[in-house]
Amino acid sequence: MKKRKWFYGVVVLFLCTGCLWRIVPKMMEQKISQRLDLVDVVCAAHTLTQRTVIHESDVKVIEIPSAYLNESAYRTKEEVVGKVTVHRGFIPEGSLFYYDALEDVSEISDAALLGLQEDQVLFALETNIVALAANALLEGQIVDMYVTMDDDHKDTITGLILENVRILGIKDHKGLNLDHPDSTGSPHVIQFAVSKEALAILQKASHVGEITYYASGVSYEQLDECIVAWEGEILELLGFEKEKAIEG
Repeated sequence: MKKRKWFYGVVVLFLCTGCLWRIVPKMMEQKISQRLDLVDVVCAAHTLTQRTVIHESDVKVIEIPSAYLNESAYRTKEEVVGKVTVHRGFIPEGSLFYYDALEDVSEISDAALLGLQEDQVLFALETNIVALAANALLEGQIVDMYVTMDDDHKDTITGLILENVRILGIKDHKGLNLDHPDSTGSPHVIQFAVSKEALAILQKASHVGEITYYASGVSYEQLDECIVAWEGEILELLGFEKEKAIEG
């Protein structure tokens, strides 16, 4: 009889202990939540670069103490889905969506939506992970562009053709940014923001030779984008002259 009572006592003890292990953490969690006054806000589910249209998959809901809530941040998915990150904007994974970091699509031109400035156009080249890794290039960086070609004497020469060219984007074969959750992660195309004058030069250069690009040491604040490098003979060999370009 004593053994049976002892057995039942152990069972009851285990059941009580199990209940306590479940109840106590929940009670503590409720107490902490009440003390912190947690509120729901939205943040970036992954890193978002400039001129990215926000989709529901780009947004996640988290809880933060109300004391940390910034009045200049959006609170709900409905407020941010469909908006666009600003030019040269960058929203890290886990960051809140602030008012000055997003714009309405209806207020942006098609060119601006791509990240292009006035009188700029998009120029794209095929690329691969080896070419990008060698130069440690990322979207938004500034590069100088060169062409390697044969001159009139069939000698191979390389010359600078454009300076301070901004990388608009690096896409996989599906057209997605490499940091997109559905991206393959393998670069296929690199996009540049160039002037219309530079576009003609690049088209000719890609036809007769090979275009390469290397990171520039110039900061954003110190540069005018996409400067044609008229010094040297390479542009003349391509059939372009500065005087005629200015007249045109």
